[in-house]
Amino acid sequence: MLLRPPKGEPLGLIHSLGKFSVFLGLCLFLSVMVSLVFQEYGTAVRLGIGAGTAFLLGLLMKKLPPPSDELSLSGAFTLATLVWIHATLITGFTYWETGYFASFLDACFDAMSGYTTTGLTLLQDLDHAPEGLQFLRHGVTFLGGQGIIVLFLIFASHGAAEFYQLYVGEGKDERLWPNVLHTARTIWWISMVYLVLGTGILYPILTNLGLKPTRALLDALYLFEGAWSTGGFAPHVQNLLYYHSTAVEIVTAIIFIIGSLNFAVHHRIIQGNFREMYKNSEVRSFAFTLFFLTLTAAWFCAKAQVYPTFSTSFRKVFYQMASAHTTTGNMTLYARQFIHDWPAPALFCLITTMVIGGSACSTAGGFKGMRLSQAFHTLLYEMRKILLPTHAVSTLKMHHRKPYLFAPEHGYKALFIIFLFTALYAFSTFAGVLAGYPMTDAVFEGVSAASNSGLSCGITSVGMPWYLKFVYIVAMFLGRLEFIAAFVFCGYSFAFLKGR
Repeated sequence: MLLRPPKGEPLGLIHSLGKFSVFLGLCLFLSVMVSLVFQEYGTAVRLGIGAGTAFLLGLLMKKLPPPSDELSLSGAFTLATLVWIHATLITGFTYWETGYFASFLDACFDAMSGYTTTGLTLLQDLDHAPEGLQFLRHGVTFLGGQGIIVLFLIFASHGAAEFYQLYVGEGKDERLWPNVLHTARTIWWISMVYLVLGTGILYPILTNLGLKPTRALLDALYLFEGAWSTGGFAPHVQNLLYYHSTAVEIVTAIIFIIGSLNFAVHHRIIQGNFREMYKNSEVRSFAFTLFFLTLTAAWFCAKAQVYPTFSTSFRKVFYQMASAHTTTGNMTLYARQFIHDWPAPALFCLITTMVIGGSACSTAGGFKGMRLSQAFHTLLYEMRKILLPTHAVSTLKMHHRKPYLFAPEHGYKALFIIFLFTALYAFSTFAGVLAGYPMTDAVFEGVSAASNSGLSCGITSVGMPWYLKFVYIVAMFLGRLEFIAAFVFCGYSFAFLKGR
């Protein structure tokens, strides 16, 4: 690992970005094939233009000389940022070509929302969108959940050590295996197994609801991709409310709760270590905050007579809270019901779950349950230092994959990231207030965008100001990459412009 960029590395980054662009073009081409199968020839041509653009740009960029040495730490993080920006612009251009978006900015908003698994959308006439576009949108959010760099590494990397920094730059820091390439393959293998199982379970449920076999199969695939990636995309404007099915709610809730867990936990369970589910500090943190905040919100909703009984209140509230806590964004309510029907304490609980988010190294967003657990352990550690005698040694244990002694340095780093997320939430909220929206609405939508949750109270629409769309795009991006890669990119770019 090199801390200082080797000479000629910036051009080498463009070469590596070209390899990714070729790979992206091949991924986009799958939607062209789907359009052809459904005889959507006009859509196939438009999607083909986007796929061809990515492919040709990639070939041109690959003509530049490759990196002459290992990627530096700053170079790897910069490349991770460039990959995400490039993917958003190319995919946004592809969306815009279909004619279902009012502007290029709207299309890029949807692309960023998909890749970051946020789930907010500006697509017009969603219920009648062509199948090729639907397939692409849900494929993008599924790809973003596992990580576009994670999949790219499977095809483009030979397992070189420096590619671990590229992997970390995407907001992941877990190695399931010593080799990062093996780790990437394991993540996708886990996801593909769940994809077959989840789609297979949803398909008969949807056919029993009256959907035709082909429609049921596609909707089952789309609902799984949206839930597993904790992205929340659905093929209908009403989201999950469209189906009016308790079975669909239960299955999707199970899928996105499982999808929000750390891939390391999945790996441990697959290896036969089932005790990891109840011993893991992150899982415990998630379970406690989900059920405590759900009970609190359900009690306030029942007290305000939003729902007729407490059991009904708990069922309705639990789905929205689980969707928010896993940062999925699937909804069984209309957007404005959050603001008009839910009492303020219940709404506060819902926003709190979005703020926290899911697990580290998962498909979820937010500042993550692991950091909340580390922050709590840091508080206990500092309290012990104050209460115990000066010569006493204070130790705390945590469990993540295996028991280990808690190091306060990890807690301080977690608190720093939590501070950055809090600042991002405040900035997104402030932008909403400046755009003229009420404070409660601005907080809800701003936190949803920055935490990659995707629940909406109605602000996200084609008619919202262009600058607020841009702020939400930046918020989704920073929240997904967890700041560090973006900060390094800014510093790297500034140094390059200064000739350093």
